[in-house]
Amino acid sequence: MDIAPTILKHLGLSVPADMRGKPVELDHPLSGASLRTLKARLEVVSSRRLPAIAWLVICWALLLIAMRLPIARHGRGTRSAWAMRGPRSRAGLIA
Repeated sequence: MDIAPTILKHLGLSVPADMRGKPVELDHPLSGASLRTLKARLEVVSSRRLPAIAWLVICWALLLIAMRLPIARHGRGTRSAWAMRGPRSRAGLIA
């Protein structure tokens, strides 16, 4: 299925032979009732979309924040990251 052949067919133009894809065909004639049903379904989806995206962004932000927090471990190896860098000379890093 392709959009270009569908538009060409709708406009009454012939679809070129080298164009791949088929026009979109409906199973039944398009009626006002089916359009109203589609509109109602799309309104439900669109009303849920923004809250779903907001929750997704919040969860990703919390995950990123949690990954950046220093987690204290008990036992060996509890030194902080700045103390693990190793020795330095007075001028900077030891060459």
